[in-house]
Amino acid sequence: MKAGDAPPAGLLSAPGTGQGGLTVADAAGSTRVTLGMIGTVDAPSYGLRVVSSDGTTVIIDGSSNMFKIIASGTQTQAFPAAGNASTNSVTLTALGAGYSLPPACLWSAAYDNSGTNIRTSGLVIVSALGAGTISWRAYTYLSLSAGQVVANLVAESNLLNPGTTAACRYYILQEAGI
Repeated sequence: MKAGDAPPAGLLSAPGTGQGGLTVADAAGSTRVTLGMIGTVDAPSYGLRVVSSDGTTVIIDGSSNMFKIIASGTQTQAFPAAGNASTNSVTLTALGAGYSLPPACLWSAAYDNSGTNIRTSGLVIVSALGAGTISWRAYTYLSLSAGQVVANLVAESNLLNPGTTAACRYYILQEAGI
């Protein structure tokens, strides 16, 4: 579409018209998306503005901080014999060194017990607490080694081995202006 063209159905303005951007409205006529100038004529700012039905606004303009996924991967770890723990550690060398604190991370952990698949977005999966004792558990965490990020998946067989494998998917996040 060029400046001056008639906007397609659902658009309130075309490039070069209105405030110099493209807007999309819902059936009630409320502006839901603005692309182009999202500020005022006196204080112009350019980017993308999305407004949800409850009025919440997200602006992507090059200065808004959001999380960007800078690394992701999967890990598995078989549960060891009762009374033992095993760790699968992966050093994320592509992220480089120089970290003084581990970055933010989102986990999805799972274990498969003969077709009963349990998933969590938290850090720990534990068995039923019989008499207050944990029979086995799996958990994930980030650590640092010489300034490099290490993703760890631990499988512990405290009282018994469930005979399965723990697994996780991780997403390493970095705050970024987009």
